[in-house]
Amino acid sequence: MRDHTRPYAPDANATEPEDRPLVGALVVYAPIRLAAPDLDPRLGYVLPLYLDDAILLGRKKSPMVNVPGEDRTVHVSAHLLFPDTGTFLQISREHMLVEVLADARTRVVDMSASGHFAARKGEYVGGAGSPTSTSYEGRESIYLACPRLRQDTSPSALAASNSHCVQLVRFDGSGELRS
Repeated sequence: MRDHTRPYAPDANATEPEDRPLVGALVVYAPIRLAAPDLDPRLGYVLPLYLDDAILLGRKKSPMVNVPGEDRTVHVSAHLLFPDTGTFLQISREHMLVEVLADARTRVVDMSASGHFAARKGEYVGGAGSPTSTSYEGRESIYLACPRLRQDTSPSALAASNSHCVQLVRFDGSGELRS
């Protein structure tokens, strides 16, 4: 995965992260589970979220994303790439775009055919064949491409899906965690 602190493609309008406030983190569960399956699968690494970041989650690296259904192109500042093997094949090449907005809001554009489960909201979003845009405030655990969570959201079903989970954590303006 590329260094999150630099834009993917040079852009005359891009700003360095140091010029933008640090507003949160994207906690990644999946890679540590692949590397060391005996460790707690909820452990992972953290990507800093800077205001105006756009992070592409999927199986393909791309410097820009044309957002389907919206007449706009987004410059990608970082990627979370899942492997092209096993259950991760359910995750689309360009599964979702995470856009870091002001006021502790994070916009998630799900461009996949399989959608995602938002654990704190308790709802399955997207997956109907057309892009879905959802705004989250504060924290949210997002499970990518786990259709079984449409019917079963028990703790054991969530635990079995941890390898497809990322967590958005946002701070308020003072640097405090926002729930």
